[in-house]
Amino acid sequence: MDVIGRGEHAFADDQKFQAGEERKWRVEFVSIGGKSLDKFAISTDERIDRANELRLRGNDMFKKGRLLRALDYYERGSALMDVLEAEELGIPGKVDSVAAKKNQRIWQCQKPLLLNWALVLMKHHRWQEAERKCTEVLMDIDKLNVKALFRRGQCNVQLRFHQQARKDLSRAAELDTSIAPEVEREMVMVREMEMEEDKQDLPIAKKLVEGFVQAGDERSLRPPPVDPQVAPDPSSSLLGMLQTQEAAAEASDVNKDDYCRQREAIYNQFMKPGRVDDDE
Repeated sequence: MDVIGRGEHAFADDQKFQAGEERKWRVEFVSIGGKSLDKFAISTDERIDRANELRLRGNDMFKKGRLLRALDYYERGSALMDVLEAEELGIPGKVDSVAAKKNQRIWQCQKPLLLNWALVLMKHHRWQEAERKCTEVLMDIDKLNVKALFRRGQCNVQLRFHQQARKDLSRAAELDTSIAPEVEREMVMVREMEMEEDKQDLPIAKKLVEGFVQAGDERSLRPPPVDPQVAPDPSSSLLGMLQTQEAAAEASDVNKDDYCRQREAIYNQFMKPGRVDDDE
């Protein structure tokens, strides 16, 4: 079978890549044997060693400008790290400390793979995929990782999600003040997007305001409401009650003793606690 290869994958790692050059091979399959690497069948230490080896090879390809080869190595290395040890022992609050330590090592190995993977995706302007890799780091491994925050902020700038970009970039600058110049360069674009959005919203806001002014509102033309003044009931005062009692006593010809008891009852009523003027 004749095979023609083009691009980065047509050149081995130790060969110099020539853009636009084709490479041709004649391949003959004599036999097929062996077995592929099963990540579920090897130990955690073996998977970590293999993933680190792939990361270093990816870094070497990245430095040589062979981004597609680097991307392949990062992706393969990351795939080895998505198998975690079971930490729960079936008892609430009980955790397998050995498994927990292994998982921490897996996460620490996974973090640079995801960050480097995101960087290569950004180089190819694959912003949405890169944003997801940064989010994986922040959600699963390290929520305060400066590189993940800054790179996700850059992705959100390119995706024109200026609100999330501002949050990520501001947080990254808070955690590491040394990247302030880089953050400010991205913030310039964030502010431009915000100003553009404000300009787009301005005509709509003006139209709404003009509509309210033209239509008017009868309530705005009315004088402010005045609380009605309720005239006090004269019979509720001490003097009023005494006068009412006196008139009733004269009309019914009440004797002196009953008259005095009625007056005393009225005075006692005003001396009882719990009236409006008392403090609680």
